[in-house]
Amino acid sequence: MSQAGRQRRLKNILAAAAAAVALTASAAAQSGAAPEGARREAERLHAAGLAYADRGRYEEAVEALKRAVRIAPAYALAHNDLGYVYHSSGRHSEAVKSYLEAIRLKGDYALAFNNLGLAYGAAGDYESAVGALRQAVRIKGDYAAAFYNLGVTYYKKGAVAEAVESLGQAIRHHPAHADAHLSLGVIYSEQGRYDEAIAALGRAAALRPGSAPILKSLGLAHQNSGRTLEAIDAYRRALDAAPDAEVYNNMGVAYDSLDRRPEAVECFRMAVALSPRYAEAYYNMGVAYLRAGERGEALKQYASLKTFAPELAAGLFRLLHRDQVIAATHE
Repeated sequence: MSQAGRQRRLKNILAAAAAAVALTASAAAQSGAAPEGARREAERLHAAGLAYADRGRYEEAVEALKRAVRIAPAYALAHNDLGYVYHSSGRHSEAVKSYLEAIRLKGDYALAFNNLGLAYGAAGDYESAVGALRQAVRIKGDYAAAFYNLGVTYYKKGAVAEAVESLGQAIRHHPAHADAHLSLGVIYSEQGRYDEAIAALGRAAALRPGSAPILKSLGLAHQNSGRTLEAIDAYRRALDAAPDAEVYNNMGVAYDSLDRRPEAVECFRMAVALSPRYAEAYYNMGVAYLRAGERGEALKQYASLKTFAPELAAGLFRLLHRDQVIAATHE
């Protein structure tokens, strides 16, 4: 090989070595430490911090992650996860600082923007939360979880149209997102758009069979739209999943509207057994007894109400003495 050829070969070898060093330095920067030993120690502490957090040992998790970022200050992932631990333990202002540091180190860090939005929201700063979550979905256009969080935040902020749009985006990018279907169904129900609510909640129930909160919301949407038998069916399935005083109360109202008084009374009894100071259930039971002509039993509900819910007790008292019965109420 000629002298010129040897020089070219040496130049290529050196260039390749320089590229390898650059790649190693870039990888080390992700862990925030150029020295190999420091990088490995930071990663070990990071893993230990997450393990502590998984077991609910947040103080130890914080200490491990703080040590990781002291060793490797540019370790964006560890700053993000330190924010997660702070957030999980209710230290929202500290979580915000950690997420902001992660974002400073990695400007296109969609996960950190999403988490920052959640931390702002938990602190009640919905305006800042919306800004962070919008940035997350700008960086990652198919980020279904961030769209969902944005929808929930808009709803809490009172921007219902934007909430519906964001939840729809979450579903477009992740059609099996049960919580997005549930939230959309609840919003539609509150707006009186019961057919759309029932469709959304039905999809949520299909995605998450046996979910008590979904079935409870589905029952309420059916009930408010006048589909009483469908409401009772949904409530029964919700109760199969988990006892719930409100569900028993609502099912009692549904039975009472069908003049099925014994079943209604039994539901109200179950409601107050689960929640002994559930005033609406006592009131509704009193109304049901009055409808059935059982004045003495209605008086017992009045006596119970008088001890802790005087306003509802007064309402039942007026019914008892005027022999007028109004419709029961549900939540």
